[in-house]
Amino acid sequence: MKIYWSPSVQGFFDSRVNPTIPKDAVEISPSHRNELIEGGKRNQVIVCRANGFPILADAASATSAEAAITERQWRDTQLSETDPLVARHRDELENAQETTLSAEQYTALQQYRRDLRNWPSSAPFPAIAQRPVMSVTSAVGVKKPRARSRAKP
Repeated sequence: MKIYWSPSVQGFFDSRVNPTIPKDAVEISPSHRNELIEGGKRNQVIVCRANGFPILADAASATSAEAAITERQWRDTQLSETDPLVARHRDELENAQETTLSAEQYTALQQYRRDLRNWPSSAPFPAIAQRPVMSVTSAVGVKKPRARSRAKP
């Protein structure tokens, strides 16, 4: 078995699997391939020396515009993930049922959602460390449903 790295394709090739290997491919050891793959998981990128041999380098930091896009996507995801909690709470109130969330939890949830919506216009945006967080003292938890007893035959 031989492992190759191709700078033009930016990919690995295994002689057992790939019948065609690009002409610019350089042979590397399986352990070096594993190191390169692990580096990618640590936010490093593969760059090539002049001879095409792959090495790891630190990835460039995201621009402020890229960071803003990423953080808006995170914010939108948080809002989407809490939408069902709001909808369920409102449905339970409309049906005059006991609510899964307490009044305090629902208030904290709505405050968190307001903070999420306002975050992009705040001064610390898009700093990850400054993301809105749910209040710890009134964090939203879901009450456990009561066990239903089975009807006896």
